This record gives sequence, C-alpha cells and structure tokens, in this order.
Amino acid sequence: MTGYARAAGEHGAYRWTWEVKSVNSRALDLRIRLPAGYDRLEMMAREAISARLKRGAVSVSLDVARTEGGTPLQINRELLDQLIELHGELGDSVSGEPPRLESLLAVKGVVEAASETEDAGEIEVRDAAIMGSFGEALDALETARSE
Repeated sequence: MTGYARAAGEHGAYRWTWEVKSVNSRALDLRIRLPAGYDRLEMMAREAISARLKRGAVSVSLDVARTEGGTPLQINRELLDQLIELHGELGDSVSGEPPRLESLLAVKGVVEAASETEDAGEIEVRDAAIMGSFGEALDALETARSE
C-alpha cells in the first residue's frame, strides 16, 4: 500500500508535474494540493483516485509552471497607494524616512501575476492534458504499491 509516483507533462506554454504518495491506512484518506487557479481539477483528481484505490493515505501535489516568457507581473497600484497613504498618516509615530521601494514591493499583494485572458477551449484542452498525466501518475502508483 506504500508507494510513490511522479508524472510530468507539457502543453503550449505550460509544464506540470504531479507527485503522488501513498502510505498504509485503513480507509482512503486524500490530501490534494493544487496551485492557485487549478482548484477546478480537485474533484476530477478525487474521482480518479477513488475509482482506483480503496485504502491508503494518499497525498497528491501538482506543480504548474509557465515556460514561455515566465508569468507577467503587475503592480496593484491601489494597494501601493494605500500603503503610501498609511505611511503618511503614521509618519509621526514611525520612522520619518519615506518607505523604500523594495519594502513596499515586498508587501504581499503589491506585486501580483497579471491575469491573462485565456480562451476557455484552450484551458479545457490543457486541463485534459494535465489530467491525462495524472492518470499516468496513478498507473505508476498502482505499480509501486503492488511491488
């Protein structure tokens, strides 16, 4: 019942890797970790695992990376302006120095990934490819568990 498997895939500008780990357990206990924006795949992954395995503590993780040009970034100007305004309001009670740019950019949410509009059909095709790789990972996990 203990096993480990890994499967990778690629489609367009995206590359991904699935890791699946299983240890002994009386029941089927699933822990699935997906990157932000890929929550839609969780139910499909749960159903695929449940169809193949009846027991075990199974941990699944998916890592997705953009290969072409990286992820474009954007500045959340509204949040940045709020931070600068707050510094002005609190300036007397904190250091009189203006905040440094690197400090402001390090605040969570100031720099974020730019949302690119993707065609729904393209997303569907990529999701199908990602889930196909997940099937390969489950095949390898079943082989590892049987050994």
